[in-house]
Amino acid sequence: MRATIALIFVGMLAAVSATSAVHASLAQINSHPFGATILTAVKANLKAQTPIEEITTLLNKILADLKRDRTALQTEFDANNNRLTTEIGDLEQLIETINALITQLTNEITNKSNRKADAEEELVSV
Repeated sequence: MRATIALIFVGMLAAVSATSAVHASLAQINSHPFGATILTAVKANLKAQTPIEEITTLLNKILADLKRDRTALQTEFDANNNRLTTEIGDLEQLIETINALITQLTNEITNKSNRKADAEEELVSV
């Protein structure tokens, strides 16, 4: 008898635990506006006594749409990421080229300034 009561109690605890987990999951879904909308739609369908198969079909369609959207968005993200990575590489190369040109022109200016100063000294000394 005690074993039976213990088994029933364990079963009840498992059911409460599962129910708590379900409630926690539903609360998490409900915290997001899209999730709240879905739960409201499911609740309305259940209240209207829509067959569970129709509700499941509706949810499966929504899930398929979300997966399709996710795939499209991931494809777009990957394309943008690749394009921007290439552009960043091109810009980094351009920066290196411009920095080298700046160094070259700075050296030319310095050399010309030095030659000018030397020429002025020669003129003054003559």
